[in-house]
Amino acid sequence: MAHRQSITFSLSVTLVLLTASMALIASRAGAAYSHLSRPHKGTNLMLAAVCTRTDYPALCMSLARSTTRNRPVTVAGVAKQAIMVTIVKTKQARALADKLMAASARDPMQQANLKVCGEVYKDALSNLSKSTRNLKGRSIADLKINLSAALTDYMVCEDGFSQTPGAKSPLRSWNSLLSQFASNNLALASSPMR
Repeated sequence: MAHRQSITFSLSVTLVLLTASMALIASRAGAAYSHLSRPHKGTNLMLAAVCTRTDYPALCMSLARSTTRNRPVTVAGVAKQAIMVTIVKTKQARALADKLMAASARDPMQQANLKVCGEVYKDALSNLSKSTRNLKGRSIADLKINLSAALTDYMVCEDGFSQTPGAKSPLRSWNSLLSQFASNNLALASSPMR
């Protein structure tokens, strides 16, 4: 019985010391990192906290670093910039699809697939434009719907080529990049906006 009380007392003292040590460490860590709880220009830790919520964190970090240099780092801020970059890249992909379509007059299947891509890129641009308004108005459900639709648009472009025997998509790398942007945008939209 005395041995059992000794073990219980020893465990209690150890638990108290461990709790006190953890409290001390937490208070020091809290003081050392208190500046991270508020937006701070270019803070890599804040960017990492935002971007780890995405499927492609390296892509998110690259975009966020380039767009938040003189702005506070917030999920909403990074999401807005990510959507704007996706719009620019979608416009570039659409222009390329139009150019390739004009050059593929001898291949009606290729031309048809490229026409579909041009149309879905146009639809994606409309969805992304709505997304910027949804974000500004904090309509998160609509934001997610429009970002999901844009992601689907990029997949539809690629599906046309994969379903055509012998066809290779000249837009595969663009669709892959745009899908990564759209996926990250959707993940950011699913994060708490501050």
